[in-house]
This record gives sequence, C-alpha cells and structure tokens, in this order.
Amino acid sequence: MNSFNHYAYGAVGDWLYRVAAGIDTSEDGPGYRHILLAPHIGGGLTELDAALESNYGTIRSHWRVDGGVVTLEVEVPCNASATISLPGADEILDGDGLAFEGFAARTGSGRYSIRYRM
Repeated sequence: MNSFNHYAYGAVGDWLYRVAAGIDTSEDGPGYRHILLAPHIGGGLTELDAALESNYGTIRSHWRVDGGVVTLEVEVPCNASATISLPGADEILDGDGLAFEGFAARTGSGRYSIRYRM
C-alpha cells in the first residue's frame, strides 16, 4: 500500500474526537454553532486532550482521571453554545457554576472546569 489516505485512519480519528473527547455537533446548531460535549471516559485511558478548529473558534475537551475523580476542562468558542453531558458520572463535585440538571448542562461560550466522581 502506497497511500496513507485510507478510511481506516480517518475512522480512528473520528472516534477519538466524537467518542473519547466527546466533541460533536448538534442538529439544532450545525457547523458547531451548538456543540455536544459528552466525553466517554475509560478504555484504559487516564487523560485525553483534544482541540478542534471550527468556524466559531477552538473547541477543546481535556479530561484526566485520578482515583475515580474526573477533571473535565472544556472550551466553547464565542458565538457558540454547548450542552455538556457527563456519561458515567455518579456525583458532581464542582460544576464551575453551571446549572446541571441530572448530569447535563447547557452553556454559552467560555472555559469551564468540572470535577465529578465516576
């Protein structure tokens, strides 16, 4: 094989951004105007840092696990909004002022740091 332009390589990258980092777009806000942030922690990973350049700016999802406590740092660009969901969460320890209903919160642009127990 002479080409590295193969779907298998793109599929891994897509999985890392959409599932592990949890960065996805919403039907209500195409083009990352409304972002869905729902990182799936586990699979032997203890830390992940991903950034995606959108038309609105940089979208970032960074998480690390230490002793069953997850620290999630997200960045939502200007003129965009996000729904932050915490799959697998048992208890929110610090929501950075966000109004969580269950384990999901809607927010506008900004940087947020959330700590929760799995």
